Amino acid sequence: LFDKAQFVFFYFPLEFHKEAVDMSIYSLSKKTPEDKFAALEETRKKYTKIKKDSKLYKELKTKVDETKAIGVELGVRGTPTVFDEQGKMVNWPNLSEILK
Repeated sequence: LFDKAQFVFFYFPLEFHKEAVDMSIYSLSKKTPEDKFAALEETRKKYTKIKKDSKLYKELKTKVDETKAIGVELGVRGTPTVFDEQGKMVNWPNLSEILK
């Protein structure tokens, strides 16, 4: 998919998911969009938690909080939520079909 679309990750950890913030921070710690996406897939199985008292954790937690605020403003209610280049919500399961 990365050769057909540009992905920008905005993290929106859901309050009821107790691991969501740590999973978001783990993904956000990766350098490339491909690695971020792979990390999101990996977190379904297991992932390495970043220590909460570390500088990296604090920096990335701030980014997660900022992107969550944007999601609230846009009316996001779940994850994943995907928007197209016109700002319209896209049905995530059909994304690969849309990009063909």
